Order: sequence, then C-alpha cells, then structure tokens
Amino acid sequence: MNSVDYTLSKIEQALQDEHMRSFMHQSQNLKIVHRCLDGLGVNYTESEPTKLKLYCKVLDRFPKFSDNFSKTFLLSDEERALFYEFCLNASDCIMDRSTGLAGINLAIKKNFITGKVTRSVYIKKSPKKSVVLSFTEDGYFYENYHYVFNRLSVWSLSKAFGIPAHNQALEISLKDKSAFATVYPMFSFSKILKPSKMSQPFEDLFFELQGKNPWEIENYIFSLIYGRNNYLTPITKGYKISKKERKMYFGAFSYKHSSFKSFLK
Repeated sequence: MNSVDYTLSKIEQALQDEHMRSFMHQSQNLKIVHRCLDGLGVNYTESEPTKLKLYCKVLDRFPKFSDNFSKTFLLSDEERALFYEFCLNASDCIMDRSTGLAGINLAIKKNFITGKVTRSVYIKKSPKKSVVLSFTEDGYFYENYHYVFNRLSVWSLSKAFGIPAHNQALEISLKDKSAFATVYPMFSFSKILKPSKMSQPFEDLFFELQGKNPWEIENYIFSLIYGRNNYLTPITKGYKISKKERKMYFGAFSYKHSSFKSFLK
C-alpha cells in the first residue's frame, strides 16, 4: 500500500468509528439551537497520520446540551457530573477571542497508534489560559493550554518549534511528555456578520505556513479533507517541539452547515 492509500485509509477508518460518528451527529444537532463552528484536525509525522480530532465550538456561556448528547458524549453519571461542574466554572472573558479560546469547545480524538478514543471539553478558566477535561476508557484527566500574545515571546517560541514566521499568537500545551504549539489566529471580525466572510484570512495564514518546509504527506491530507467537503476551509497548523510531528486544522465557517456533512453520507 502506498503512502497516499495508507493515509487516506487511516483517516477514513477513524471517521467510521461509532464514537466519532455520534459526535458528528451531535455537532449538527447543536447547530440547530446554538451558534456553533465545527471542524477537524489531523496529527501526523512525515510518514503517517497519528491522530484525528473532531471539534465543535459552541459560542455560548452554557449551552443547552440535550439528553441524547449527555448519554453519547458522556458515558456515566460521574462523567456527567464532572462535565457540568466544569462548564459552570468559566472565565468572565470566555467569549473574547483576544484572551484565548472562545466559547465551550467539545472534541473527540482517535489515536491511530493506540486505537484509544478521548472525549474532551476545553474552557477558558482565566485570561490566556484554558483547561481541558478529558475522558478516556481509563478515567479522566486535566491539561492546561496557554495563549501567548507578546511578539518577542511568539517569535522566540515559533523559532524553537520550527514554525514559519507569522504575525499571530500561539497556543501552547504540554502533553504526552512533550510540548506542542499551534498558531492561534488573531483576526478581528467585529464588522463582519456572516461567518462565511471570515474564511479568507484563515486560508491566507494556512497557505503562508504551508508554503515553508512542507511535508509530502500534507498534500495527501489536504486533498482528502479539503477536496471532499465544500464547506471546509484550512485554518491553521500546529507543531511539536521535536519537529517530528505536525497537525492541520480545517473548519466550516457556517452556523448552519456542519464540517461533517459529507462524512456522514
């Protein structure tokens, strides 16, 4: 099997996982009652994809989660209690993108190496800091994400991670005994009402990053994700401190149409 076939098969298999498909359906349902943006990210080395992440960004302080959601995304009474308590304790600036992640962010991740599925909720707990509560078959755990806006710090950290020069912020996380940095876009949309008008600056940023030191596998991933869904837009890229792993993010700039629409056919 060649690299293209292998890459596509791993991603397509993950999209057929029952937990991943349930999440895609729930994301579509959340769009009916809330302003939501959803999408996906792919982690990969130069030779193979390693993880697939689906996310749904709910732009509300405390969403109206359905009973069906709580029974499929949250699999026990303990998880439900932890989840709802976690959601109640958010920063006053939770809806402000200029201080880091906005809204209540739900995600599910499939690890291709271990086969494990992780369900997570990301919430900003204080300016420039988000906390992640994750559930796995082994229990639950917390992680911290930090947002760096200082230009000198961004430049220094970007250089350490091997990130091409950019004018945005950084999202930094420590996990799996390593450090990760994702370019965090800082575009202002105060005068733009339609989310469909937001895609162009994100595309420009993505291709600016992609234009420097690209890996061949990134073309395969881009073709599969971007080529199969009319609503998807490339958003940004992430980098591991070892420079041996990266990630791509794609999303749908629509409060009506889901990123997952074509994957559920």
